[in-house]
Amino acid sequence: MNETSRRSRFALGKAGAPGRLLPVAAAFAWFFGGWWALAEFAGIPPYLLPPPQQVLMTLYRLLTVLDPGTRGLWLDILDSIGRQLAGFAGSVVLGVPLGIVCGYFGKALLGIDRVVRIAYPIPTIAWIPLVLIWFGPGTSAITFMVFIAAFWPTYMQAFEGTRQLSTRYLRVARSLGASRKAIIVAILVPGGLPYLLNGLRLGYGEAWRLLVAAEMLLATTGLGQHIQVSRSMLEVDKIIAGMIVIGLLGFLVERFVFDRVELATLGSWYRREEGAEIG
Repeated sequence: MNETSRRSRFALGKAGAPGRLLPVAAAFAWFFGGWWALAEFAGIPPYLLPPPQQVLMTLYRLLTVLDPGTRGLWLDILDSIGRQLAGFAGSVVLGVPLGIVCGYFGKALLGIDRVVRIAYPIPTIAWIPLVLIWFGPGTSAITFMVFIAAFWPTYMQAFEGTRQLSTRYLRVARSLGASRKAIIVAILVPGGLPYLLNGLRLGYGEAWRLLVAAEMLLATTGLGQHIQVSRSMLEVDKIIAGMIVIGLLGFLVERFVFDRVELATLGSWYRREEGAEIG
């Protein structure tokens, strides 16, 4: 995400609520209206494409009624969130400092960066045979897969955010006697924050998408396994309901975590810059 798009996003945050909600409501009306029309008039059997009202009723029942002999969708949601957060946290703990250090020291740690970039094109799903041998099916295997998926964008953005900083800032800091630790804490991290936040956002999204696929293959619980079991029972309404939950959870994190962190950090900086320019 470039500088101009970020500024426009923060400017949109100042717009009135009706101006933002109207196009969103129109888009949802078109989407659900088209879905309903396709299900009703295209001759597709309901067991292949149930209408939206049936899916929404199924979703409501899954969230509010516990069928005998089932775990309940809420437990699957909690299992998925726990695995996703554990793997994502590990990618942040390793990927952010490693990206900053490799970007700062450049040639001295070029070998580490090259190893990361050679491993990066390997599809995450290709790790499954090794993961099964190392961990066996279950939570540990899924958490490791999530960690791998989130690590790449987190590391890459931290690296690029460090490399893009002007060397003038670093030379001035060194001439003033700043230690390497002080340079990293006071210059590299704040200066590369737009890249860091973008890397965290991308890493979280990659981790969430990979989690569902991994749960289909490696888990006995979770949203991915819920979809897989529903597929085996030809319960398409439950499959779509699970997909809706996955999309909503991802959106809520995007909207109420990452957007607010950006608004509290980058947004305040841009507002101060605009105030200085006007003044």
